[in-house]
Amino acid sequence: MKFIKSYPFPFDSDLIKKDCLGQSGVYLVKNNITNHSYVGSAVSKSDKHNRLFIRFRNHFFNTIKSSSIHLRRAIIKYGKHNFSFNILAFGLPDNIIGLESYYINKLQPEYNILQSAFNSSGYKHTEETKEKMKLNYSEERRRRIGNLNLNKQLSQETRKLLSDSMTLRHKSSEILLDSFKQTRSKPTSVYDLNGELLKQYKSAKEIQKDYSVDYRTIRRHLKNGKPINKLRIIIKYNL
Repeated sequence: MKFIKSYPFPFDSDLIKKDCLGQSGVYLVKNNITNHSYVGSAVSKSDKHNRLFIRFRNHFFNTIKSSSIHLRRAIIKYGKHNFSFNILAFGLPDNIIGLESYYINKLQPEYNILQSAFNSSGYKHTEETKEKMKLNYSEERRRRIGNLNLNKQLSQETRKLLSDSMTLRHKSSEILLDSFKQTRSKPTSVYDLNGELLKQYKSAKEIQKDYSVDYRTIRRHLKNGKPINKLRIIIKYNL
């Protein structure tokens, strides 16, 4: 595996900070004893930001903030002197998640909890996150990425990496959305404030047909169990 940049222990923090300033990219933390690894990414939105350096610092000098509990435990067990910090790729901000997904799927890093930047089997996502994933491949976004790459000459290898990563992202997003569609409908009932059943619905979203209420409000009251006082109703999932 060739790295764009490789920083073995003892880490030269000043050099890493200088090399990564203003850069967005994908990195790999390697355990030199077990050869196990962790793949992550960071996006710097301006030349003054240094998110890659912050990720490096959090992994090795502020492990309580490390995003991977497996990596955190390994660094504590083996010691930071047995690890290296490596840059796999630099790229445009909008391409980083795709590149991260590509490398995770290619390398199968042992310390990554999620084995894809978009594979979250067993994890629950918010409604907002699901909607963003659904729109991730909109035509507008494709045009925006195209404009960012306008007049930029990319190598054949980089083009292939981006093509492969986009395919992986698309497949992973479809899997998540299909799973969400299968589980989102749940029978729900509406009661008055005295606990008398008013009506049963196939899903919470159907309540909007009879009541002027935002779906986010419905979800919130389903979660906290409190009545919607302005409508004088209580919403509960059917047991």
